[in-house]
Amino acid sequence: MLYASFTDYEYSASEENAIKTFAQSEKVYNKVYEHFISLSEYARLETIQNQKEHHYATKEEKQEVLRTMKQQYEVDGDFSKLEINTLRFLDKYL
Repeated sequence: MLYASFTDYEYSASEENAIKTFAQSEKVYNKVYEHFISLSEYARLETIQNQKEHHYATKEEKQEVLRTMKQQYEVDGDFSKLEINTLRFLDKYL
């Protein structure tokens, strides 16, 4: 969800709040956020790819992840062409 939120290089309060609802606690959110921010774009994609076996190994799980990302894209009310294309890319990449 962080990856989706940063696609357009803007991280709004509504996007942050949506992610926090998934986090187990503020502490977990902060730890994940700090780690994410420290990564390069390549490392972020590599991390997503490395989680495939654990979180979205099946077609159904992958579709659920993509649906969640689309919802995250729509949180700020602007599902831009960049976000649409990134979602398409991730559909192929994963």
